[in-house]
Amino acid sequence: MRGFSFRKVIIFWVVVVVGAVLFLVVDSAVVSKSNQRKYDKQAAEYLKDHLARKAGNEKKIGTQKRYGVIKRMWLSDKQPRQQIELRGAESEVDIVMKKSEARLAETFQEVQGIIQEDLFYQDLAGNEYVTGTNGEIKKKGNGNGNENALPVALEELTPMQRFRYFEADHAVYDYHTHTLIAYDVNFWSYTAKGHDLIEHRGELWPEASGSATSMTMCHEGSIATMQFAAENLNMQVTPEW
Repeated sequence: MRGFSFRKVIIFWVVVVVGAVLFLVVDSAVVSKSNQRKYDKQAAEYLKDHLARKAGNEKKIGTQKRYGVIKRMWLSDKQPRQQIELRGAESEVDIVMKKSEARLAETFQEVQGIIQEDLFYQDLAGNEYVTGTNGEIKKKGNGNGNENALPVALEELTPMQRFRYFEADHAVYDYHTHTLIAYDVNFWSYTAKGHDLIEHRGELWPEASGSATSMTMCHEGSIATMQFAAENLNMQVTPEW
């Protein structure tokens, strides 16, 4: 009898375990079926976004907002390195996907900017000199080789710069293409002593001023490739005092 009772216990627990397994399988099938439409919808959205990126459409995947922004960039193809400074009351940094490529762009509001366009040296006679590719000081207009370098000491020359200052309603800087586009912009061009950025322009007289519905500056990380373009440009030369 005891052996018979033991077998009944074993059979009972086998039935319980099998029943539990069958319940989980059936329950899982029912849950999957009830949520299938939701899963299909999500999959369709993911596929749609993926195909849009593959087709070249852009998709914003991240945004960061900042206030009181000051950004400086250095162009490094020759010495001394020229600088670009952008100031904005606020800015919004966006990460955008285009196909499989992530791009970073920043939109500035109430923008002030300084772009150093030329760093050079000047002697007492007004002649201009620049630094050659090998670090030699040479007169502007000469070739790039050492054979054209002039025996001029830096101590005899005054560092000078040409720069553009601008104010704009807003501007967008694309870090991938090194392109700045400023909208509803006013700008002024100056020549001043020194190679450091000019923080205060009160004592300087602009050589030219202008306005445009948009101003585009592209440098591709190099002074040699710096280009400017403007739409609906209105420019005038400023007479000296």
